[in-house]
Amino acid sequence: MDLYYLLVQRSFLWTVQLLIIFLISTEGGFSYRRILDRRQLRVGFPPEILADAQNITVHRNDRAILKCTIRHRGTKNVQWGIFNSSHPLTIGDLTWTSDKRFSVSSSNYNKTVERWNLVIDNVQPKDTNTYECQISSIVTRLRLVHLTVLPTQRKISPGVSLNGTTLLDSRGTIIITCNATGAERAPESVDWFHEGSIIRQQSSKWSGRVKISMKADVLRRSLISQLIIERSTLKDRGAYICRSPDKIMESIEVHILEDNNPPSRAVRNKLSDEPAKPNKAALSTLSLIIFILAVSVSAT
Repeated sequence: MDLYYLLVQRSFLWTVQLLIIFLISTEGGFSYRRILDRRQLRVGFPPEILADAQNITVHRNDRAILKCTIRHRGTKNVQWGIFNSSHPLTIGDLTWTSDKRFSVSSSNYNKTVERWNLVIDNVQPKDTNTYECQISSIVTRLRLVHLTVLPTQRKISPGVSLNGTTLLDSRGTIIITCNATGAERAPESVDWFHEGSIIRQQSSKWSGRVKISMKADVLRRSLISQLIIERSTLKDRGAYICRSPDKIMESIEVHILEDNNPPSRAVRNKLSDEPAKPNKAALSTLSLIIFILAVSVSAT
């Protein structure tokens, strides 16, 4: 009789073990492990600042980015300021200076590492200084970064670059972006051409279908222009050219397909409509657990 109860007890323990294995092999188990991971991040790992560039040199009117990489920040705040100054420039995501050129850029590198970079737009020689990135904790941790701003502007060669739609279906939308850079300042405008003819929004060919936008980036001395052509037809295929006032040009070739539903898209649609197949391994494990439970119950 004692042997009978011993077998029943062992069967129950085996069932519990299999159930645990099954739960870990499914999404619920992964959620449980994620909870454990988060607890491990909160306990036993003090925050630290990882190695980054400590000397940064930029030109006047550039954008300066001072890097600060943190591991295991937890709930602590990251603070940027000028070395030996009691007034912070940033605390967390907030800016604590009236100078609008200063900001902080934060991002996650992975589960434990974050980047908290100090960004200074339109830097001037007066911004040359030693800056500190600091974590407020039981023991204050900080890292010093020295910024040098050269009095001269960075030399930029004039140029034009193009990117955008190169293959699309008929009736689709063509989007092409032109980045035109000037030697001393941003270009005031650019010209767009299709197959050698200038594109005018008011012309009968493009009327109601074409939008041309332009936005200047003073710091980078560039002009970003975007050409958008809606409800494209086969007549819209061919070479598109963006030309700067310096007569620098760049072209891109656009191909338009006549078939609105190519085979590759039909295959993707068919696959997306198919129901998801069940996990065979999970079903097998579940069936085994149900069988053992049934044997245990019948034995009792």
